[in-house]
Amino acid sequence: MPISKRKLQTLVDPRDINELFVKGKHKQLFPLRIHYFSAQQTKTLFSVSKKKLPRAVDRNKVKRILKDLYFEKYSKEQDKQKYHLGFVYLSSKLISHKEISKCMEGLMNKINQ
Repeated sequence: MPISKRKLQTLVDPRDINELFVKGKHKQLFPLRIHYFSAQQTKTLFSVSKKKLPRAVDRNKVKRILKDLYFEKYSKEQDKQKYHLGFVYLSSKLISHKEISKCMEGLMNKINQ
């Protein structure tokens, strides 16, 4: 069974995750914060706090929205500049798909400048 592109682009190594949050830069545009640093291969991480959204259904919904937006629009662009990216959801309420899309677009523009 072939491994999907999403699976290959997911950041799972604990050392890389630690390096992302300790040494990486970050930008914030409510309700998202993005942590990033240059790497040899683009990999992403999506995080939603259990403290902010206690229901697993809500956390999974937000992560699905974030993954869908990122892989649909931005994963192809990241071939030029390679980063480890960590998206952290900050709001304690569910935000609409459109608002998250605008926020992600703004953050990705800030990084690419």
